[in-house]
Amino acid sequence: MQSRDIAGTEAESIADVMKAIKDLTAHFDNRFDSLEARLLDKMKGMIGSEVTKAKEEFDSKLQDVNKRLAHFEDSVSRDNDNIKADITGLQRSYADVTKSDNTPLNVVIKNIAETSNENVMMKVNGVIREGLKLRGVEVAQAVRKISHHSRYPGVIIATCK
Repeated sequence: MQSRDIAGTEAESIADVMKAIKDLTAHFDNRFDSLEARLLDKMKGMIGSEVTKAKEEFDSKLQDVNKRLAHFEDSVSRDNDNIKADITGLQRSYADVTKSDNTPLNVVIKNIAETSNENVMMKVNGVIREGLKLRGVEVAQAVRKISHHSRYPGVIIATCK
């Protein structure tokens, strides 16, 4: 009987050890689950904090770029307005000059061969239109001056409108 009591006590001891192991395992599982949940919460907080910092930095840089872009647009707009004003002023000036400038323009042409019974006006028009390729230049008068040197032809003075 004593062997039965020992066997019963051993069985109870084994059952107690098994229950203790089971309780310990459950306790460790709860502890690991709790630790895992805290680590996840902490990581979420850290990641969220870093994302927030990155977003704030990005927003700051974006505002800086937008300010610079707005300044550049203002500068280009002012430059464009100044150019338009300059062009308008030049158009007015050119119109005033062309309306008020009736002063004849004298051109001296040298080294055109002199011929007898020459048409000086035709020679000057030929030089201006064909030689210089100028269109819209009207010659009002052309006169050849007498040369003081026999080996050089006389100069031609043409008056243009």
